[in-house]
Amino acid sequence: MIFEDNQKDLESATETLSEYLERDITSENLADIKQKVQDKYRYCEKRCSVLLNHVHEGYEKDWWDYTE
Repeated sequence: MIFEDNQKDLESATETLSEYLERDITSENLADIKQKVQDKYRYCEKRCSVLLNHVHEGYEKDWWDYTE
């Protein structure tokens, strides 16, 4: 459940980042969009790190059950 919650949060954040980059960028909104993109990028980077750390921790502590 923790993995899926982390994954869902990261997916949502990357979708938001993508939406920022798809906007029409003008000289009037450039600074605002740039700040939003940088902030969301940092957030995505941190969430990705949390997700990967959780996966590694699961391997180390033998939490994962593999099913086919």
